[in-house]
Amino acid sequence: MKTLIVTLLIALSNLVFAQNYAIKFNGTNQYASTNSNLGLGATSVTIEAWVNLPTTSEQGFFVHIGNGAISGSDGYGIGVGGVDANGAHTTDGTGNELLVLYDAVRWIPTGVNIGTGWHHIAFTIDANGNCIIYLDGVSVYSESGTGNTSPIAPSSSSYIATGNTTDRTLSNGTIDEVRVWNVVRTSAEIRANMFKEIAVNSSNLIAYYKMSDGSGSTLSDDCTNGTNYPFTLVNTPSWVTSSAFFGPKNGLEFPNNDASTSLCTANQNATSNTNNWTMMAWFNPASLTDIGFNAIVYNGTDNGGYGFGLRGNQLTALFGYAVNGWHENIATIPSTNRWYHVAMRRSGGTLQLFLDGKLLSYTSTAVPNTPEAKFTIGNMYDNTGAALYDDSFRGKIDEVSVWDTALTDAQIRDYMCKSLTGTETNLVAYYNFDNASGTTLPDFSGNTNDLTLTNMNASTDWVSSSAFNTWLNTDNSTWSTAANWSRGSVPGSSDNVGVQSYTGGTDLSVSGNPTVSNLVVSSSVTLTVSSGLTVTGNLVLDSDVDLNGQGISLSDSGTLIEGSGVFYGTSGYITTTRTLDGSTTQIDEDVAGLGAHITTSANMGSTTIRRYHSVQTIGSNSSIKRYYNISPTNNTGLNTTLVFNYRTAELNSLTEPNLRLFKSTDSGTSWTAAGGIINAVENKVTLTGINSFSRWTLAENTSGTIGTGCYSLHTIVTNASGTAYAWGNNADGELGNSGNTNSNVPVAVYTSGVLSGKTIVQVAAGSSHSIALASDGTVYTWGFNIGGQLGNSSNTNSNVPVAVYTSGVLAGKKIIQVAAGGAHSIALASDGTVYTWGDNAYGQLGNGNTTSSNVPVAIYTSGILASKTIIQVAAGLYYSIALASDGTVYTWGYNIHGQLGNGNNIDNYVPVAVYTSGVLTGKTIIQVAAGGYHSIALASDGTVYIWGYNIHGQLGDASNTDSNVPVAVSTSGVLAGKKIIQVAAGGYHSIALASNGTVYTWGDNIDGELGNGNNTNSNVPVAVSTSGALSGKTITQVAAGRFHSIALGSDGVVYTWGYNVEGELGNGSNTDSNVPVSVDQSGIGPLPVELTSFTAAIVEKGVLLNWKTATEVNNYGFEILRSAQNYNWENIGFVQGHGNSNSPKKYSFEDDNPPGGKVQYRLKQIDTDGQFEYSDVIEIVVGAPIKFELFQNYPNPFNPATIISYSIPEATFVKINVYNILGERVAQLVNGFKEAGEYNIHFDAGNLQSGIYVYQITAGDFKQVRKMMFIK
Repeated sequence: MKTLIVTLLIALSNLVFAQNYAIKFNGTNQYASTNSNLGLGATSVTIEAWVNLPTTSEQGFFVHIGNGAISGSDGYGIGVGGVDANGAHTTDGTGNELLVLYDAVRWIPTGVNIGTGWHHIAFTIDANGNCIIYLDGVSVYSESGTGNTSPIAPSSSSYIATGNTTDRTLSNGTIDEVRVWNVVRTSAEIRANMFKEIAVNSSNLIAYYKMSDGSGSTLSDDCTNGTNYPFTLVNTPSWVTSSAFFGPKNGLEFPNNDASTSLCTANQNATSNTNNWTMMAWFNPASLTDIGFNAIVYNGTDNGGYGFGLRGNQLTALFGYAVNGWHENIATIPSTNRWYHVAMRRSGGTLQLFLDGKLLSYTSTAVPNTPEAKFTIGNMYDNTGAALYDDSFRGKIDEVSVWDTALTDAQIRDYMCKSLTGTETNLVAYYNFDNASGTTLPDFSGNTNDLTLTNMNASTDWVSSSAFNTWLNTDNSTWSTAANWSRGSVPGSSDNVGVQSYTGGTDLSVSGNPTVSNLVVSSSVTLTVSSGLTVTGNLVLDSDVDLNGQGISLSDSGTLIEGSGVFYGTSGYITTTRTLDGSTTQIDEDVAGLGAHITTSANMGSTTIRRYHSVQTIGSNSSIKRYYNISPTNNTGLNTTLVFNYRTAELNSLTEPNLRLFKSTDSGTSWTAAGGIINAVENKVTLTGINSFSRWTLAENTSGTIGTGCYSLHTIVTNASGTAYAWGNNADGELGNSGNTNSNVPVAVYTSGVLSGKTIVQVAAGSSHSIALASDGTVYTWGFNIGGQLGNSSNTNSNVPVAVYTSGVLAGKKIIQVAAGGAHSIALASDGTVYTWGDNAYGQLGNGNTTSSNVPVAIYTSGILASKTIIQVAAGLYYSIALASDGTVYTWGYNIHGQLGNGNNIDNYVPVAVYTSGVLTGKTIIQVAAGGYHSIALASDGTVYIWGYNIHGQLGDASNTDSNVPVAVSTSGVLAGKKIIQVAAGGYHSIALASNGTVYTWGDNIDGELGNGNNTNSNVPVAVSTSGALSGKTITQVAAGRFHSIALGSDGVVYTWGYNVEGELGNGSNTDSNVPVSVDQSGIGPLPVELTSFTAAIVEKGVLLNWKTATEVNNYGFEILRSAQNYNWENIGFVQGHGNSNSPKKYSFEDDNPPGGKVQYRLKQIDTDGQFEYSDVIEIVVGAPIKFELFQNYPNPFNPATIISYSIPEATFVKINVYNILGERVAQLVNGFKEAGEYNIHFDAGNLQSGIYVYQITAGDFKQVRKMMFIK
């Protein structure tokens, strides 16, 4: 038997098994028998089975306990038949009538035809002859035992598919999941277990046949309660794939006519919950032209309740009120006669809807009245509760469920293309529509809120359903095998396909270039892509899928939804082609969900986007594991914004804060740095002003970074190798070079202390202190510290870097961005939280008070920042700014000039929202900057907004009047037609970088900080002079100090202009300059040796180190340094360098006597002049295993404890879970990050029942399962 594991994505705690095998009997005297009556007598009994009849003219027994011969019979059985030649209803007659024989001669004719396809049958009888017969969970016949004979005790024989070795053999059909009980099961008990396997030791279970053998001539009895009763298969019936538990099977079709009053109804709501709930359904509309509201599912009435339906072609949500019920049109349903899945969820006061697994952009905070005592499908009741609201829905409905909780996105997607069991947690109503007749629509949730078909024709309105098609997985992986699918047919272009997770069997392989509608790949699935695949609807991934060199195509309406799964692979792609015309209505979308979000008002025409996951080579550097080929028909003058999304797993060991966009117009042969603004919290880079598309990827910025602060008199930068340099004022040690002397040329920040071995990826300068962010997310500071702005738990100045205190709120945090104010500091963590330290006289720390702190504190998040994720921070002189992921801006601190932008001039000690009702209406902010007393915001459309102090014209709005709300920077002059991609704010001036690499400034210019060749202030933007040092240069970054400006060119050269008394221009002089000058970079350039790789591997004799260089200048050689268990570094060897080289060189060194455990290595590269630099640190575990492995537990069998061992050759996240044979998780032994090594786990099963258990390890991409036996 192959076992389906349906995984709830919140936790692996609700695992459901379902069988895949059944036995097919072809009518040539094939049956199964055992020489036992299963221990039963003339007593209470329940018999259950799933049966599948191919025609409506079948006859014979399904199951008979005892001798079911035509003469001399005893016991009882259930079968199918009709009226025989003598006019009697027996299994000798031909038909599809469900029949029961229980007193040797008496047949019970139910008058109910089973129909074809899979159906569940059940029969109960007690010692007094009281019997009930069920079809698909609904009682279809019952009679009292009064006047009837009691059952005759069965003789020592039992049969499946016959009543005797010669009589009443089933003419044709398939049987699965036979259960025999020595008790009368209730209707609720039967329904609760119909769609899932049961525990093999369930109370009162006598015999249980899962049909799980899959081959052979023995049908095993899986029951463990006492004596076992296996059957022998006679005349070789066939083992076949079973879809008994899998839907869909049937649905209801509501008549397609005006004024229809058809519905299914109950005088009880599914839930009275008004807040956290979920409703789902499949529907297939026959009409999209009705004016009124045609309810699909409704809980309550129009006086109180909620539901969804159609108004014409609009998917509509409706809340019931006593007067004027609320409704909203949510999305367009494009066509009739196809199946759609809808989920409606209210969580935490917010209503959301999903269409075919995709979360729609619509939200509402409307509150429904408490649902009244009605639940309806196909229509709803008005506010009187007596009359129908409107015409009925026209079309088909299937698989309706209601949940007394707000399901997660992942759960909604996971439940979309599969049948439920009815026992899922928080399920309060479930209608699978799988009965094929009758006027009752049963509820399988266990709450028995059955619905009654009203104004419907039970003989015609039950129809077969094709809502979805589920992969069954038996013995082969073939997509094109019809028996592998729940509908018994290979999925076609209109099929909604679900692929679930199984234990055993063979995973699905996509082949034959199929086309499907929607495709849901659930969690823990291993899906092999062996051909192309086209999806016309939504492609939902909750498991990772290797593209495997194939092409996945999404139609012009298809969408990729990467939930907990993603596409990956060194070859292959996923693509879509669609028309992107923003000339009438602006395009602003993540096109097809591929992660390339395009905003444009241009007509790009038919545009093809292909996403790949191979690494691109950019010079001597590598890209992340993702790139896009974007090919519009119209590809000039687009003025478009691109948001490039990526996954952390795609970083390819690159430093995330340094990522920038790169563009290639020759299919990856050559690349140009394009820039962009990194949002490391949400894994995206934004670039505005793109005029043409081609190939795009992300790689590290190879020119270094520049950093100043709004009120700094010094400048700090990093080079491409992550070394920090500074120049300018050094009175308080802000240059960090262990001295206090000003420097008008760059000096290296001291690296022999806490920065030893660190790679600096971002820097910032305060008034008299500096901040550096390392690639490992740690933060270092130096300079003035009277306000505690160094954050090292002291108030003492330091002229060398010190580590920011991490034992408090920063414990376990990885910092991704830093900012420096006048005398305070800000750090943004990777989880979107913000921390501050230093001077707090004006509340600039944002923690609700004005007490300074020399260690980091968390900003106040209980107010307007509740539920917000911050993606960027900025620091002004005495205030702070934070940008949230939704594009809104928040400020706190000093506000005398309105720099907080909230409409007043009152200081605030906690964050307040920047005013958005004016020029920011409809704008999404992507970057913020803070000046001395003014603030700047850059919108996603490349426009700039500003507020605060304006005496020098620093707001750029053609006035000199302060503003405490945002105003637009003037675009009628030099900014006309320009799209801004970055902004910076100085003490009293502002800077903007345009998409073409040109720079614009405005505000104070007394020291030449505008760089336009004069010293006249300007309240509108002016162009920075390009006739001198910037001639022919393209600028990629800008920054601003108190009275000076900085720009970084694409050639890696730093340019400055403005005030220079302390040497802040870095050009070797102390003379101001009102035009750009080049910084003296003779001591800054890239490292003499460019190291491209450094790796360690376990070999037979020890550890082998390998490294490569791209170029070398004056390279004397490398010292090999080792540190064991984080102790001091020791020199263990030296390798001679190649001196000068322009070609790649390879080096190796073998450490033949390494200590055991965790060992770290780094290289000390030494120049011929004695200067040196350290490489990044690499780490390896000596004595670590060479492969992933989960070992067999010992002892096995065990009682009550055993040892489970596993090994991992590298550090990774490990989970080990234990499951019982029902697939229910009974223990979680490991759930955390583990270093490489071998591990032993003590597992005590003393609180569990005896039986077979499965334990599974998941370690990165590695998975392995083993079995163990617990015997008490």
